Amino acid sequence: MDSFATFSLAKTQMLIGISFAISLIYFIARSIYNIFFHPLAKYPGPILWKISALPLTYYSVKGTIPYRTHEIHEKYGPTVRLAPNELSYILEDAWADIYERKSGSRTSEMDRDENLVLDPPGARTEDLKLWSTDHAAHTRVRHVTSFEWSKILIADDINFRRNLNPGFSDKALKEQEPTLKKYVDLLMQRLHENCHQPLDMVKWFNLITFDVIGDLTFGESFGSLEHARTHVSLSLELEIAINLDYTNFH
Repeated sequence: MDSFATFSLAKTQMLIGISFAISLIYFIARSIYNIFFHPLAKYPGPILWKISALPLTYYSVKGTIPYRTHEIHEKYGPTVRLAPNELSYILEDAWADIYERKSGSRTSEMDRDENLVLDPPGARTEDLKLWSTDHAAHTRVRHVTSFEWSKILIADDINFRRNLNPGFSDKALKEQEPTLKKYVDLLMQRLHENCHQPLDMVKWFNLITFDVIGDLTFGESFGSLEHARTHVSLSLELEIAINLDYTNFH
């Protein structure tokens, strides 16, 4: 019996040792590949960040990734490698080069990362065409429902994306920049005034969103940031919407 127990223990230790050795060999081989042979190997960045996504995950969870990313850019330049499969750019031209499809070009624009696109709560299968990262599904939307309680019917031949594009063109965004900057500056002012206590950032982001939309749509803000509270009409509409969505969901 004792010999059997000894044999089982020895076998278990051997299996653990083999597993550890295989894992170590795989880690070393993967590290060498990521540093020297990976398609992104030519881009600069800290060695550990090239080897594994753990440093990026650690600083993201810690909440200091913007500061760490800034430090890495300061050291390595405008284009850096933050993980085996991720690059970070601080060049203005990078956005257009990556996401914009040039007129007459045969090259399709780069797809958005599906891991960064969350489905809206209460959305059904047909709803997801609006939020889809797939260009074919996103470009032509026949039936869009944002939530269970709200439906928007769009004619078959309407190109949804084409209708929205003018508002997001370079010219339109540059014209809107002073308006956006005004509310961003006011938001930062309010945050500095209240930084002595914990802040509900969801609330403050909602306030600036309401003010920006109000100004761009109606030519006048709702005064949310100015008074540090949601306009009474918006509060009522939000409460009704939440109650309706909750009722339909249950």
